[in-house]
Amino acid sequence: MKINLYRPIAVSLFAVVGAVSFAAPDEDILQAFHKKYDNLSSMSCNFTSSGFKGMMYAMRGGKYRIELGERSIISDGQVVFNVQYSTKTVIINEYDVNTDDVSVEKILFTLLNVYRAEVIKNTSKIVLIRLLPPNMDVTIAGVDKVELTCTKTLDLRSIDVYNNSSRTTWSVQNLKLNKKINSAQFTFNPPAGWQTVDLR
Repeated sequence: MKINLYRPIAVSLFAVVGAVSFAAPDEDILQAFHKKYDNLSSMSCNFTSSGFKGMMYAMRGGKYRIELGERSIISDGQVVFNVQYSTKTVIINEYDVNTDDVSVEKILFTLLNVYRAEVIKNTSKIVLIRLLPPNMDVTIAGVDKVELTCTKTLDLRSIDVYNNSSRTTWSVQNLKLNKKINSAQFTFNPPAGWQTVDLR
């Protein structure tokens, strides 16, 4: 009986090559994802969350503007203005870099650069990427994990944030990255006749 000594080697090589070929697409996706989203300088988008619709502009350094119809939340990186147009009131607080509030810009500017990304679903229509803290004992704003639903070209469509037993979802539209934003977007001067409550 002839024994084909090359067959086991060929089978082993096929298994190795096969494993690499299946793993490579996820690695390619993560490389493209990090290239697109790491080290962002600015972002803007429309969003929907918990029945609220709004628009956000943000720049690295704690600068953001969130428009919610009759309300705006504006930060210049040092001061936060909570603006109520219907009552002509603005409440002023100091910006807190360590706040446990989680929003789209905090995920894109902070969590993406700290948490570990992995592809958990890759279909013909979507890519689902999960962000996990490098150490489960050390989380940012108490976030246990984030799941990002993207198109095949890695355009972000929705964000699911898991914090303890709660889950918050943002639907994202018209996301623009690294576009120039006028610095005037990140400050607010109350018009005459407005009530100002300064809590600093």
